[in-house]
Amino acid sequence: MMPEEWLDGVELLRMSFTRLEGWIGLGLLVLFFLIFRFIKQFLLLSFPGLIHFHLAQKQFEENSAVAANIRRLLLIFSQICISFFLFLTIRHYDAFPSHLTVAQFYILILLSFFAFYILKTFLLRILGFLTETETAMRMMGYYGQLYAISGGLVLFPLAILFFNSYSSFCNPLIIIGLVCSLLIILLYLVRSFQIFISYKLSVFFWILYLCTFEFAPFLFIWKYITLA
Repeated sequence: MMPEEWLDGVELLRMSFTRLEGWIGLGLLVLFFLIFRFIKQFLLLSFPGLIHFHLAQKQFEENSAVAANIRRLLLIFSQICISFFLFLTIRHYDAFPSHLTVAQFYILILLSFFAFYILKTFLLRILGFLTETETAMRMMGYYGQLYAISGGLVLFPLAILFFNSYSSFCNPLIIIGLVCSLLIILLYLVRSFQIFISYKLSVFFWILYLCTFEFAPFLFIWKYITLA
C-alpha cells in the first residue's frame, strides 16, 4: 500500500477500457512469450547494427531467408504494439471519432500501419528499378523493418503498463513513448542518410525520398484515420 500522503491530490482512476483492449493486451502478452526466442535473437544479432553502420552493412549482406522470416514475424508483432499504444493514447484523450466503435477505430489504425508498410515496400521497389538503385532501396527497406521492430519492442512494455495504470500515470508513459519513438525515427533518418551517402546519391535525392516515401504516406494515412 502506498502512503496516503503520496496520493494526496492524485486522482487514482482507471481508464474505462472495453473487453477489446483487454483481449488485445492479453493477446500481446501471450504472443510476446511465444516469440520471445526470436526477440532475443533479434536483440543479440540485429540490434547492434542499428548503432554501428559498418556492422549493419555486413548484416545486410549476410541476410538469410530464415532471418527475413523472423523479421516479418517480429514486424507484425511490432505493428500491433505500435498501433495499440497509439490507440490507447487516443482513447486516453478521448479523441477518437464518435461515429466509430472502439473496435472499428483500432482495426482502422492497425490496417493503416500495415497499408503504410506495404505501400512503402512497393514504392521502394519501383524507385529502385527506375533509378537503378535497387541495392540502396533494399537496404532502406531492410533498416526500415529493423527500426520499426525496435519501436514496437520499446512501446510494448509501455502499452502494457499504460493498460494497467491509473489515469494520472498515463501522461508520463505517453511522454516516454513519444520520446523513444522520436529517437528511433531520428536514428532511422541518420541511417538513411548514411545509406544514400555510401551509394553516392545526392542529398537532394535523400530529401526527396523522405518527403515522398516517409512523410507524405504517413500524413495521408493519418488524415484518413481522423476523417474516417
